[in-house]
This record gives sequence, C-alpha cells and structure tokens, in this order.
Amino acid sequence: MERRSFLRAIGAGVGIPLTDSTIEAVEFTRGRTEQYLLAGGPARGVLDAWEETLQGHALRYATAPPLAYLRELLSDIIDLQDLLEACRLPHAQKRALRLMGRLSGMVAVVVDDLGRPAESRKWMQLARRLSLEIRDRELRAWTFARAGFIALHYSASLREATRLAQAAVDTAPRKSPAATVMGHTVMSRAQAVLGDQRGVLRSLDLADQAHGASPPHEHLGLFDWTVQQAALSRGVALSTLGLTGPALSAHAAALELFDASEWLDPQLVRLNQAALLVRRVDVEEGCRLAGSVLAEIPAEHRSHLLASWADDVIRDIPPSMIATSEAQYLLEVRRHFTPTGDPSDKDRAAG
Repeated sequence: MERRSFLRAIGAGVGIPLTDSTIEAVEFTRGRTEQYLLAGGPARGVLDAWEETLQGHALRYATAPPLAYLRELLSDIIDLQDLLEACRLPHAQKRALRLMGRLSGMVAVVVDDLGRPAESRKWMQLARRLSLEIRDRELRAWTFARAGFIALHYSASLREATRLAQAAVDTAPRKSPAATVMGHTVMSRAQAVLGDQRGVLRSLDLADQAHGASPPHEHLGLFDWTVQQAALSRGVALSTLGLTGPALSAHAAALELFDASEWLDPQLVRLNQAALLVRRVDVEEGCRLAGSVLAEIPAEHRSHLLASWADDVIRDIPPSMIATSEAQYLLEVRRHFTPTGDPSDKDRAAG
C-alpha cells in the first residue's frame, strides 16, 4: 500500500497495525518537515561566523587600502546573497538581513571615500531599507549619521547634512549612543560652515555628553565613534570657525590618540591642520605640511576623500603666495596624487 493510503487508513481508524511500512510513512512525513527546517536556515554556527567576519571588516576600515577593502565587502555581499536565499525561517532571515544591512552601510562609506557620493547614497539607502525591514533602530540611526558625513563631503548640502544629523539623534536608541554622538558631530561641522559658533560649541558639548553616557562596550570599528574621531571632528569644526588655538589643540590631541596602523583619519587631521595654517598662521608652513602628507601616502591608500581635503588647502592659498616654492611643491604633489580607483587608471593601463 502507498504511503498516502496508509496515512488515510490510519486517519480513518480502520485498525491497521503499525507495520514497518507504516512507520516508514510516518518517518518520511516527519523527515520532510525537518528537512524544511534545515533548509530554512544555515547550519549551526554559519551566521555566527558571518558576524565575526563583519566585525573584522568594521575594525579594518581604518587600516585597509580602500579599493582592496571594497572588493572584500562586495565579495562577501555576493556570498551573503546566496545564503539569504536559503533562509526561509524568520530568525535566520532577520540575522542575514541585518548582516546585509551592515555590509551595505560599509560599502556606502568606502564608495564615498573613493569619490562616488551618488552611488554611496544609494548603498546607504539600501542599508536603511534593510534596517527598516528588520526594525533595527540602531542600524537605521547609524545610516542617518554616516549619511550626514557623506553629505558634508565634496561640497554637498549643509541642509541635507543637518536633516540627517537630526534624524540620527531622534532615531538612536539610548542603549547605543554612537549614532547620537555622530549626529551631534555632523551638526557641529555644518554649523561651523555657517559660522554659528554658539551652535558649534553646543553640538560638540552634546556629543561629549552622549559619548560620556555610553556604557562600556567592545569597539565596533566603523559602527562606533571613538575618542580620537571625536577629537578630529572637533578640530575640523573649530578650524572652520577660525579658532586657531583650540583647533590646533584638538588636532594635537587627536594625533596622540590614533594608532600607528590607522591611515585615513590621521592624514585628515594633518590636512585640516595645513588648511588652518594656510588661512590663519603661515601659508608656506601649511603648504609644506600638506605636500608632505600627500607625498607620504602609499598608492594603495590614496582616495578621493584625501584628495578633496588637500584641494581645500590649495583653494585657501592667497593668489599672492601661489608662486612660492612651498605652494608650487604642494601643487606638484597634488598633480601626481592619483586616488585609488580613479577612472583614469584604466586609461593609463590601456596606454
């Protein structure tokens, strides 16, 4: 008798004994459900291993060459997409979607560093959609805060940066204040461009308060906001306001805090120092500093973000000083500073 016939007979109560064939039908039915459960989620430990991989990526952002880092992230996204298709059970889906959201946010940050803000915004929007899908307020707040920094780059909209900063502060859960700190920091940078000194100092104070209220936790890398990053942004805001002494003190404090293996942020500090020197202290010294910073950056660590900060220094050089040897040195170094991933790389390779 076929399995379905056995099952219909058992259901009708006709008294058929539990023979080996009957047990086989019962086992087969149970096995199909168990197989669905196994197929609906990855093997034990797979998602845990993915969590460790993403934590490693987040910690490596400050030290990794940007283009190689981007390739690793995109490779993992492709693998994670395959895994996500196999996750039918809600808990496995939620974890995989959170992983995808965090990876998408990391891609957004490094794509912006490489000079593609429009594509960066699309990746950050994807990360935000994924955070909404799984109701992850912490990740959603982070996407607002990081998007605020992206809006500040490459002369983007101050209004947009301010809106995103406020959204980060409004969304961030109390137990995870990193996005709140970042939001107030973005606000201070935008207010500095507008010359609002009182607003800048208040926003910096709010950022310090939120950072001080943060409970002890494991360093989250790209998803965190460190003391040295806070000092960097304080220096940038004060420098933009023209508060030379406090800005230089903040720069010095930041440089003392950064680890020797970190590449991006310490160079940003030095380039901001150079811009302040050119505007307020000594044009030649500022040009000399900016030129030396660019010259010392290895090719694999070059990015459009670093180039744009160097361009800020160059724009501040007075016309009367552009012919000095220090200014000409900076211009020459910048001329040969080709950011990693520049479309012109292909042209040179073809030639």
